Amino acid sequence: MLTIPQVLKDVQAPIIIVGGGPVGATLALGLAHHKIPSIVIDRVSLEDMATYPDDGRALAIAAGSQQLLEDIGLWSLVASVAEPIQKILTINGNEGATLDFTSKPARPMGHILEMYRLRRVLAAQICASDYIQWMAPHTIEMLDLLPHKAMVSLKNGPTLQGAVVIAADGRH
Repeated sequence: MLTIPQVLKDVQAPIIIVGGGPVGATLALGLAHHKIPSIVIDRVSLEDMATYPDDGRALAIAAGSQQLLEDIGLWSLVASVAEPIQKILTINGNEGATLDFTSKPARPMGHILEMYRLRRVLAAQICASDYIQWMAPHTIEMLDLLPHKAMVSLKNGPTLQGAVVIAADGRH
């Protein structure tokens, strides 16, 4: 059973991350691995992230990203359900041009991982961290960048303070 940490009254941290998807959540865990506190603002609660459904989406995790996940202790939690990428074939429409990449069997180019599996592992690790404050469901109303700090006002929520604000909230 996952224990969801309560929102702290302290709404300041060195790093504020906007977006708790795979990139933002992994960043927060990477910072926590080095004992750097962060606040993550997301629309999805940790409870929902911990029970994220299988929606058919998958991620291609490049070898460099896999190494990052290894460095912060996450890869071992998903490695058994990740499929190696051994070959990539790109075909240019009807022109017939192709580009073929084949990796050595011992070193795949990356792995394919179902999104829901990664999200569930990220949620569990965030819940276990003393360095991450997850604030959801929230959206940003205003961002004010001052000379030595940033102020992030949440819609229907508190104003946060941090030294750095990182946008990891997807393509929109």
